[in-house]
Amino acid sequence: MYASDHTRLMNKFIGLCSNVSDWPSVLYELGYRIKLVEQKISTETDSVTPDIVVMSNRLSHSLVVDCKSGSNIDHGQDDRYKGIKPAHLFTWIDVRERPRFKFSTCYAVNDTNYGKLSTHTNFPFVVFGSEFVEGEGDFGHDDLNLRLCKRTSLLNKQEPRLFYPFSVSDDDHLVLQYTMTGILAWIGKKRLESFSELARDETLSNILMIIHPQHKYMGERHRNDLRNRMKKALETVLDRDDFKLIKKSGQEGRMTASTLQNFGELCREIVEEQKVRTTLD
Repeated sequence: MYASDHTRLMNKFIGLCSNVSDWPSVLYELGYRIKLVEQKISTETDSVTPDIVVMSNRLSHSLVVDCKSGSNIDHGQDDRYKGIKPAHLFTWIDVRERPRFKFSTCYAVNDTNYGKLSTHTNFPFVVFGSEFVEGEGDFGHDDLNLRLCKRTSLLNKQEPRLFYPFSVSDDDHLVLQYTMTGILAWIGKKRLESFSELARDETLSNILMIIHPQHKYMGERHRNDLRNRMKKALETVLDRDDFKLIKKSGQEGRMTASTLQNFGELCREIVEEQKVRTTLD
């Protein structure tokens, strides 16, 4: 089973800005790099929170991206995107040559929804099909239009999953798989003194830094939302009988070497369970 459609679109678009062998690097080759993920941008009259903002200093051009997995355009949101000006982006991204800087807003969508969405906005689209990716419309820069609006094959390519592994809308078992993997990495670096540490905001924030590659580009609110999503998924583990037995074996709630070892084994077991569920689903 894949993640939600929105998470998949996030991965596919970020993949275009990454230097990987098993996915097209269309935007990476033009100098585009990730700058913001789910960061609120204030305009003169309102605000908007794009999914992704990428920037190419080579082209002095930025893309403000909304990954749209549904079949409707939010006209209020569409209008708010129209209120963005270069100065609003300068607050958040480093632009070397501001006088020649330009940007474009676009939607990243699946080809199954493109026909319904395209008639409700004037913004261009990055369209992902099962066998291709292609830009539709004017992206505000000739070099970008020339490269992106030429259909690129996805045949024999592997859809990326780890650039943006999960969002707040993904299922518990997917979030839990990454959370438990992060816990294993975290306790390998910092000894867990007691199980009560696991559900602390500080602990989960540290684990989020380990498991989510886009962490440093995220807006604070998005980080907090993801951390709370991890906590909700983790609660399903804390309620397990096998976890309660391990916790009970500790000394007055504190960790012993054997308790830590047993907990590590349980984490690995849960990760494997989630992988099996993902495969079966």
